[in-house]
Amino acid sequence: MDGGQAEWLLSRWGDMVWRLCGRLAGAEREDLFQETFLRAMRADIRDIQADSARNLLYTICLNAYRGGYAKRRRRGRVDAPMPEYFDAPAAEDTQAEAHRRLAARAVREAVDRLPDKYRLPVQMHYFAGWSTAQTAQALHMKESTVRANLFRARKKLGSELEEWL
Repeated sequence: MDGGQAEWLLSRWGDMVWRLCGRLAGAEREDLFQETFLRAMRADIRDIQADSARNLLYTICLNAYRGGYAKRRRRGRVDAPMPEYFDAPAAEDTQAEAHRRLAARAVREAVDRLPDKYRLPVQMHYFAGWSTAQTAQALHMKESTVRANLFRARKKLGSELEEWL
C-alpha cells in the first residue's frame, strides 16, 4: 500500500476506526488505532473499494483488539474510562434532555458490560449501522448466529435496563 492509499483510508475511515477503538479499548484507544492502520498498511491492499475498505478496517481493528487488548482488559490491566461524550448534563439542559443523556449513558455502560460475543454485534449493528450480513462477514459468523446473539443481547439489556424503560 502506498502513501496515497493509506492517506485515503485514514481520511475516509479514520473517524469510524477511532470511535470503534474507543469503544473497544477505552484508554488504549490510540494504540489500537495505530495498530489497526499499521496492519492495514502491511496487508498491501491495492484497488480496494470503499465498502470493502470499511469492512477490512473494521475486521483488522477487531482482530487487533482480540489479539491483545481484550486480554489485558479482562485481566484488569487497562483503564477504560467513560468516553468524553458521556459527560454530565450541562446546566442549561432541560430535565428531559438530562434524563435522555443519563439513559443513553446507562445503555452504553450496559452494552460495555456484555460479553464480546454479544457486545461486538450490538456495536456493529446498532451503533455503526451495519446490516446483519455485514456484521456476520466481519465477525466470521453465520448471519443466523449474529441475529441470535443480537436477540440474546437485547434480552440481557432489557432485563438490566428495566428501570429506564
